[in-house]
Amino acid sequence: MEENTGDVSVAARLQRLILTSDTLELFLEGFAGQAASIVEGPVGVLCGVTLLRDNQATTVASSSPGARALNEVQYGYGEGPSLHAIRTGATTVVHDSRTDTRWPKYFDAVKTHGYHSLLGVPLIPGNDGGIAVDLYAREPNTFTRRSSSRSKPTPLMYH
Repeated sequence: MEENTGDVSVAARLQRLILTSDTLELFLEGFAGQAASIVEGPVGVLCGVTLLRDNQATTVASSSPGARALNEVQYGYGEGPSLHAIRTGATTVVHDSRTDTRWPKYFDAVKTHGYHSLLGVPLIPGNDGGIAVDLYAREPNTFTRRSSSRSKPTPLMYH
């Protein structure tokens, strides 16, 4: 699940980001880019970082405008994997948005964008607010225990 960057670990890349980013915004944008690169192979993954405060969600960083747009869809419905992850403190996996039944209106909207596998990872959970990482992939079943076990552990892996 690490991008192919030789022997440089995810921790080392994040440490380099912390040391070289002039602002928190630049760090979070770099973080989102690193998170989007954790899946090996030809699967394209988008990443957004959601901040929930006073029951209002916003994207504080993203790997692309597409990730930001997908986050905004989630906020419009007030439900989805990252919001659920923040509120429950549980990593939230959607193997296939075409067959998952938890948030039907949200999934209908996400499917129109062509994304089927979603992952919400809580970084700071809380009922009133928190932060989560959102990962989106077009291919169903992208975020599975099997794909996680093929690589070295990272803080962003589904377990």
